Amino acid sequence: MQRVGLSRRALFFYGLALSLACDQLTKLAVRSALNIGESSSAGILRLTYVQNEGGTFGSFQGMSVLLLGGGLVAILLLLTAGLKANSRPSQLGWGLMVGGGMGNALDRLLFGRVTDFIDLRVDGFGWPVFNLADVFIVGGILILIFSYLRGVYGQTDHI
Repeated sequence: MQRVGLSRRALFFYGLALSLACDQLTKLAVRSALNIGESSSAGILRLTYVQNEGGTFGSFQGMSVLLLGGGLVAILLLLTAGLKANSRPSQLGWGLMVGGGMGNALDRLLFGRVTDFIDLRVDGFGWPVFNLADVFIVGGILILIFSYLRGVYGQTDHI
């Protein structure tokens, strides 16, 4: 019996499109609803609109052009690797990472900085503010790790 479902390549592009669209739509909503530095709280989750001119955890502040160039190179490498992946989970993981990278690169290209807004605080401990692109990048990495550990990565006849 033949399996019916999405092709591996389609999962790559759906992951890419979904992550890019969700990232950009949520950033647009935050920029429209909040002023820079303003927060809206819902328990441990706060929405705090910040503009990050640096990289991860605010590193490399003021180096937006360098970060954009490095980001574009990384996107091309991830795109190449993702299109060569053979399993459905790995295709999805690569697609999520490329879409997330594109979301942050698009911010840098259009605004010179990345819009961050997810602000988690638990018992006085706060994680650096981040966005959905970051979530999709990490999610894609976790999918690849899981796929590799399950022996799926590189195989065409699973999942």
